[in-house]
Amino acid sequence: MKVARIVDQGDSVMSFAGDVRARYETMLSFRVPGKLLARHVDVGDRVRKGQVLARLDQNDYRLAVQDLQAQLASAVADRDFLRDDVARYRELLAQKVTSPPEFDRHQTAYTTARERAAALEAQLGHAVNQLAYTELAADRDGVVTALEVETGQVVSASQAIVKVAQLDGGSGSRAIGHDGDGLGSFEHALSNDRPALGRVYPTEQAGAAPCMAGR
Repeated sequence: MKVARIVDQGDSVMSFAGDVRARYETMLSFRVPGKLLARHVDVGDRVRKGQVLARLDQNDYRLAVQDLQAQLASAVADRDFLRDDVARYRELLAQKVTSPPEFDRHQTAYTTARERAAALEAQLGHAVNQLAYTELAADRDGVVTALEVETGQVVSASQAIVKVAQLDGGSGSRAIGHDGDGLGSFEHALSNDRPALGRVYPTEQAGAAPCMAGR
């Protein structure tokens, strides 16, 4: 850190050690596990909402989608066949050519096939969502302030990947510092659309980040 002296409108001078952080920061993570295939940003990069920041290996998720698509196609074909079969047996039952138990057997087979198709359709929707989750996109305009993983690393769901600080004219930043006498900590907002209270003078002391204050 570096020590900074903060001068207000009067003659008093205060020195604090601390660092400046964005008021609003979001730690982004994947919703599914996998191997990090690509990372498209570095610390300091500006990003736009919806921009892809990182991508996992999609092969397993894509294969799962293709497998469920094939199963669903087969299930839909069975369902449609049995639906037509039930319609034929309904006519035969009306003509008293077949018995009610026989009709019920075909009706049950159709119901089972219909429910299986519906279940596979839901599973396919979930798999498609999982595939989409292999791309990590920014949820707001901002600046990348931290990267927690490297390409090739296997990550778990919800593991911290990228930290993004919100970028807009009124969000400002936050100065967090600690005084050397143990009197506590201070927190002061820096607004981008308002003038600062005083001026900041960095000193020569090493090991402290600049700390600024404003209104």
